Amino acid sequence: MLVGIPDHDGLPVTFDRLRVHAETIIAFERAISVASLEDIIVSKEFANRRKDSEALPELRRLRDEQA
Repeated sequence: MLVGIPDHDGLPVTFDRLRVHAETIIAFERAISVASLEDIIVSKEFANRRKDSEALPELRRLRDEQA
């Protein structure tokens, strides 16, 4: 289980659950799985910290541009 990554209900999310929506990027000639923007947005909404709230508009904009 990853610490501090909640789902919509605030329950911890396992790596396997995050991997379902993960995106793959290539960095330094390696494929790396990263959490989807939607999963990151959900975790920041749940955390409800000032720094997370400040990041949300940009993250939502990036997500919407992908659609």
